Amino acid sequence: MRADQLKKGEIARIIHIDVEPFLKKRLFFMGVHEGGRIRYIMSSPFYDPLLFMAAGNWLLLRKDIAKQIEVEVGQ
Repeated sequence: MRADQLKKGEIARIIHIDVEPFLKKRLFFMGVHEGGRIRYIMSSPFYDPLLFMAAGNWLLLRKDIAKQIEVEVGQ
């Protein structure tokens, strides 16, 4: 499952992040890393960007970036 497919309020464990190295490093410093948890909060009126919470940080991620984050729900 991808992060953009999460339902409102759902918490998931990040399995794999398939983005460029510089973006992966920026996400890491915001609390988004493999093995970490991410919570989907809501989307904007046109479903892009999406609001997440990770490691106590609020994150607005574009939908194309959220599609590249593989997650597992219920772990």
